[in-house]
Amino acid sequence: MVVLPNFGEFEHRLIVLLLFLHYLIAMVETIGEAFSLGWQLKARCAFGNREGMKSVRQCTWTYDLDMLTLVATRGRDFPLAMLASRLRCPRCGSRRVAVVFMPPSEGDTRRGAA
Repeated sequence: MVVLPNFGEFEHRLIVLLLFLHYLIAMVETIGEAFSLGWQLKARCAFGNREGMKSVRQCTWTYDLDMLTLVATRGRDFPLAMLASRLRCPRCGSRRVAVVFMPPSEGDTRRGAA
């Protein structure tokens, strides 16, 4: 299990930009392409421990997203860049959800349905 640290807004945007550049180089733009290449997605709540001036308990929700369900509900042509904006944390209700795109390793030969 991958434990994702709590990042601030700047670090979160930087990670999203780096991940965006990574899959832009790989030319994978839709969830259908990612599914066909055997990618995995992990989501986590990005709601921090501050709400205005109040200190609140940090949400620790993480989940491995099911690619088949995403393709079936969003369609093969849904852009990866828009996926995080369509998710909501089921535990705290926050719209701030971070999505990590994990391409298959070199030795991983699993493929999704083309």
